[in-house]
Amino acid sequence: MKTKRNRNRCMTVLFCIVLSCAACDMTPIPVAEKPTQGGQDPPPAPDETKSFNTCIQQEMQRDYLWNDSIDMELLSNEAADEYDPQELFYDMLVKQDNHSFMRTYAHHLEKSQVKWEKRDCGAVFMSAYNGQYYRVYVSRVMPDSPLWAKGIRRGDILYRVNGENAVRKLFHGELYAAINQEDTPLTFIKQEGDTVTFTVDRWTYPVVPDIFRGIYPVSDTESTGYLVCTRFDDMPGAGDTGERLFGSFQEAGLRSLVLDLRYNSGQSIQAAAEAASMLLPASCTDSVVLLRYIGNKTLQDAGISRVIKIRRRPDALNLNKLIIITSKSTAAAAEILIQGLKAYIPEVRTVGGTTRGNVLLADTLLLPDPGDRPGLQPEWVYAPVVAIAAGPDGTPLEKQGIPADIPCEDDLRHDFGPEEACLQTAIQYLKTSLP
Repeated sequence: MKTKRNRNRCMTVLFCIVLSCAACDMTPIPVAEKPTQGGQDPPPAPDETKSFNTCIQQEMQRDYLWNDSIDMELLSNEAADEYDPQELFYDMLVKQDNHSFMRTYAHHLEKSQVKWEKRDCGAVFMSAYNGQYYRVYVSRVMPDSPLWAKGIRRGDILYRVNGENAVRKLFHGELYAAINQEDTPLTFIKQEGDTVTFTVDRWTYPVVPDIFRGIYPVSDTESTGYLVCTRFDDMPGAGDTGERLFGSFQEAGLRSLVLDLRYNSGQSIQAAAEAASMLLPASCTDSVVLLRYIGNKTLQDAGISRVIKIRRRPDALNLNKLIIITSKSTAAAAEILIQGLKAYIPEVRTVGGTTRGNVLLADTLLLPDPGDRPGLQPEWVYAPVVAIAAGPDGTPLEKQGIPADIPCEDDLRHDFGPEEACLQTAIQYLKTSLP
């Protein structure tokens, strides 16, 4: 069977499901994985091996980010005839990176599917030292989830699970399995100091990216909006991302916004771009570049580059100040949004911690390519790293992440709102920077 290179190019921010952008002909692909030696998936049939390896060879020699430093002997015609495709790819991976991946198409579909419903307790937990002991804090609760219905909020402490120490269960990786079992007694210490114990009935609840919002005064005449966004994705039936996230702030006439991305690992660049189009100031009268892709030396020498452009929406917020709360969990599309908006909004500041630093992008190939053979089911997905994300001016994003302009610890002791340290710091900055 002849295997062809997939012509429907799919650029992805590594470790994230990313964009479906018509201008760039892009579709979502899954979380990147490092394959293990030998792999869990069977190799292609013997009569497909040569064409399979030839596809990998072409991609490595043409678009692979590190194609000027790979061992070309591995990509010779002889190697394509003799190498098992997974052996060839694994050899490339060991020599060059641990970010590209190869896996079966069925696994690709499972990984790339965005799930908008869950059935569990509905909370995420993190450990923190409170000055005397480590405690397991609720870092966020999904609205309409089982624990939300019980009144559990960020800042509450999970003390015991089925009578056992919650800290010990978290450190041993047993916490989520335990709390998501039916009829498991959970003991919480509320922020007010009360201790409550109950069991939780699990039910299916909707997953929403915008889990908290509010408007808070920064002076006698001005207020700022506050939004906690945990991911950028096109949520079915909820309108485009920009309108869903920021539409409720339009009538308030805000000139500043605090965007909390400390738990936002990215996901869709297209959705992040839609969000950015709602935040551009009125001075952006034409389309602007949000992101550039820097390819390998061969493509750079040929002058080949790719960009993502956005245009300000007529109903956009006319911001002059944007404060973004960040942490090590802030990654990929969220980092691209931060770097891109810094070029256009008069004042952008980050509060919190340094972001993760996910700057690599991968290209997805389907093997065999179903493009000209309707009904043909691909068997494999191959995604080599082919570019580095860069800001609008072409400066590559920092691999070490974007440092916070105003450092501040993640305050797990308080719910989202004006008593929480990061938001307090952001509001204080806005107050002191008023004219």
